[in-house]
Amino acid sequence: ASAAQINAFLYRVNYGSAFFCFYTNSQITQAEKRIGLTRKAGSTTAHQAYLPINLQKRWMYWNLPYPFGIADIRVEDLIDLDECGLFVETADKKIGKAFVGNRVRQEGNYQKSEKWTLLL
Repeated sequence: ASAAQINAFLYRVNYGSAFFCFYTNSQITQAEKRIGLTRKAGSTTAHQAYLPINLQKRWMYWNLPYPFGIADIRVEDLIDLDECGLFVETADKKIGKAFVGNRVRQEGNYQKSEKWTLLL
């Protein structure tokens, strides 16, 4: 969140308090450092990923034996080939803040432009 968004949140939470004051960008940055927040690149997870059927498929993939999942396959025997679609421009915010060791991730719609396909 930006400093302006943090100030707006604090104002709403402390509405009517005689002791409330707005904070400068540097004060907010120092407070974030003090509680252990770091700046990180973020990612967006599509809404469809959280549908019950897709959560079940994910669980089955990791926890059931072959041919329904990979629970009984050694890591050395796995071949990891991944295909992804990349868009030249998106409307998602790319930077966020989180505690050390945690990811920055938001759920939301993808804003699409020119699509490229990547196989790794």
